[in-house]
Amino acid sequence: MAAMFRLVMPTRVATFALACVTYVTYIHLLDSDVWAAEIRVRSVDSCAEASAITEQADNLKQTWRVRVDAINRADGSRRSRAITGHGCAELAEAAAVAIAMSADADVHQPAAADDGPPPPPVAAVSTVAPPTPSAAVAKRPPPARMQPAVGLALAVDTGALPGVALGSALQASLRRQDLRLVVQAAFFPSQETRVAGGIGGDFQLVLGGLLGCFAHGAERLTLSACAGGEVGRVTGSAIGVSTPRLGSALWAAGRAEVGAELTFASRFLVFVQGGVALPAKRPTFVVDGTVRVHQADGLTARSMLGIAVTF
Repeated sequence: MAAMFRLVMPTRVATFALACVTYVTYIHLLDSDVWAAEIRVRSVDSCAEASAITEQADNLKQTWRVRVDAINRADGSRRSRAITGHGCAELAEAAAVAIAMSADADVHQPAAADDGPPPPPVAAVSTVAPPTPSAAVAKRPPPARMQPAVGLALAVDTGALPGVALGSALQASLRRQDLRLVVQAAFFPSQETRVAGGIGGDFQLVLGGLLGCFAHGAERLTLSACAGGEVGRVTGSAIGVSTPRLGSALWAAGRAEVGAELTFASRFLVFVQGGVALPAKRPTFVVDGTVRVHQADGLTARSMLGIAVTF
């Protein structure tokens, strides 16, 4: 920062000659502030020369000081040196020498503070900074993805039809972590039964089911427990009578089962399931209005063995 001052005073007689203003410049270097002043003399010939006034002013002014700070860019260490002088030229020359010596010392050896004894050692405190939001997001596990699977199975039913019925089933599932949703379709054909007199019937069952499962596994083996329901139709044809059609009846049942899966070849698995079905109403078939040919059990057993592929 530089400021310029002009002091002009009227010429007096010899006793006031030294009070007249002349043009002399002073530089004050203190804490990086720079000041300049102009002094101009208008006087008679007997008054003192301007140079004499400047010399006297230099002798009368206070001592000036400049502080030189050297900062090491590598480690941030700081060195300070205070320089004093009685005149601008003297102070500028001393400051230039100090800066040059300081720069030369930085080239040949590490910087060391020379303005007093080193500070006392400070105990080191080990702290662990909290993770930034971006780091927390990076460490967060990715959301679990949905894992679909489709499989075919051999199904066995006991109780819904007259005897042990063999059938086929198609199963599709959608799994996310330990939860699974299973959709099934099954068909059990041609189960024949006869009563006294050679009268009987041939029955079949088709159904679809929806199950919710909890599945948990370790390595390649997964165990599951499921509950849900199924809806279908039981149809029958009479045997040994003039009117062969027996009709059909609604099949609706609640269902519970347990199962196990064994994964191989990374995407294929073998599964086995077993459980029970509790029909809401037991379908009944009668011939000639009086002879009961078949009635479903109050509790039926169901099992499946199949293979599936995951995606």
